[in-house]
Amino acid sequence: MKSTYRALLQLLLTAFIWSLTHRFMPDNWLIVKELIWVILLVGMGYAFAPSSKKNNRWVGKTVLSILLLMILGIRFSYLSFPKFEAFLSFWGLEGFFLDLFLIYIGWAFFQV
Repeated sequence: MKSTYRALLQLLLTAFIWSLTHRFMPDNWLIVKELIWVILLVGMGYAFAPSSKKNNRWVGKTVLSILLLMILGIRFSYLSFPKFEAFLSFWGLEGFFLDLFLIYIGWAFFQV
């Protein structure tokens, strides 16, 4: 399957899973919904990555994992990183663009 069709299929599957989550999951399960959203975004980034040979460089993967955990902490309001939040805000990585950044992290994790 061409990578363009695979990415399109991943996008449609992500949208379908998210619509099922909204339909059948109670509204008071906000943290579970947020976790599913982040998993879907990172999975979408993984789908955009080419299926060629993957490298095993642990430093880049560690940095990306720490970034992902920091963003999760901010989104769930469990952790507060004022300098990191100010950095993200300075570059305009809030709301929708923070979601795009999570897709980038999913893509970059398998590129590094």
